[in-house]
This record gives sequence, structure tokens and C-alpha cells, in this order.
Amino acid sequence: MNELLDLLACPRCDKALDEIDAGHRCTGCKIDFPAVAEIPWLFSEPNYARAEWRQRLDFLLRRLEHDTQQIDQALTKRADLLPLTCQRLESRKAALTDQSERFRALLEPLELDASSTSYEMYLALRTQLPPDQGLTTYYPNLHRDWCWGDEENEAALGLMASGLKNLAGESKVLVLGSGAGRLAYDIHNVHSPAITVALDFNPLLQLVLQRVAKGETVELFEFPLAPRSLQDHAILREHRAP
Repeated sequence: MNELLDLLACPRCDKALDEIDAGHRCTGCKIDFPAVAEIPWLFSEPNYARAEWRQRLDFLLRRLEHDTQQIDQALTKRADLLPLTCQRLESRKAALTDQSERFRALLEPLELDASSTSYEMYLALRTQLPPDQGLTTYYPNLHRDWCWGDEENEAALGLMASGLKNLAGESKVLVLGSGAGRLAYDIHNVHSPAITVALDFNPLLQLVLQRVAKGETVELFEFPLAPRSLQDHAILREHRAP
């Protein structure tokens, strides 16, 4: 039995899980917990949670599409706009379209189903997600953790130095609410515990962490709130481990 499996338990009854081809199974609850891109999907209601995240992804993609349509509408009045404004809008539209495809590819393990629900219908039905539960709620943290430099990350690790100094090779570390995952990554690589578990419910953050931890580079756009130049309105960032 692998080391991670020894640490996992059913979120419903707290009993040990068995490993199966598609993920994990609780023999007590008779429930299967799928793996999403090899990441254990341990929600009490795994199928419902997966459907919820699919809906959130669908809403995100439709919102990006809605934003590009608004830009198209603005550009119909091109004669009334300054040339730089037109360039900015065209650049943002291209970036939003590209970003949508990047999100779709990155979150493909959620198996997004085709949906006929419109953006306006989501809003009318009040299915817009709470701000603390959206896929991109902590999106800026991806940039901070994996492409803005190491100063903040080193400071965060330093704040925990006294509590981590006695970690031994047999120690096991659990990072609750691991977010974009850099702290968990740094703890594991600097202090060398036997295993580090990064726990978070947001699949976007977990899937990016999984890929950068494997040495891959994930490219996603940053849209700065206060861009200093035309080129800064949409910046394609490379997220990679140090």
C-alpha cells in the first residue's frame, strides 16, 4: 500500500480507503471516490462536487465569452475610439479567447459536458458562484507562487522556520488550504519530510500545482488591475517550479 493511501480516509465515515483503478473506494459507505488527473477527489458527495465544479468551469468560460462579445460591441464604434483604445481592446479580446482555451485544456479532467445554459440564464437563476468558491477566486496567487519571483515565498517559508526546524525524515506534513501550492512545495523540498500533502478544494489550483511540481510549465494570462503600458493589459505568464 503506497504512503499516501495509508493517510487517506473516507470523508463520510473516516474509514480507510481501498485503491481501485478509477480512484479510491470506501467499503463501509460503498462509495467510489474518483481520481481527477491522479489527484484523489475526496468530497463527501464526489459526483455532486464534480458536477458543481463543471458548472463553475462552464460559467467561467461563458463569462469570458461574454466579455469578448462586449469588446466586439465596443469595437463597432471604432470611429469614436482612440487608436490606442482599439489596440487595447483587440489585445484583450485575443487574450481572453486564448485564456478560455487554456482553462478548458487545463481543466479537461473535470470532463466538462456540453451545456446550453446561457450566461444570462446563470445570472437569472442566481447560480453565479459565491466569491469565495469560484475557480479563479485565488487566481492571482498562481502568479505570486510560480512566476513573480521568490521574495514573498521565501518570506512565507521563513515565518514557519521555527516550527519546521525539527522535521525528521519520517515526518509527514499536511498543508490545509494549500492554495496555489508554493508553500507546500517549498516545505517539502527544503525540509525533506517523508511526504507532504497539499490539500485544497479548488481543482484549478491543484491541477497547476501538480503540473509544475512535475517540472512542467503552465502558461496562463495575467490581467493587471493597473497596467503601465499597452503590453501590460494582458501578460502571458509562465508558471514553473524554481
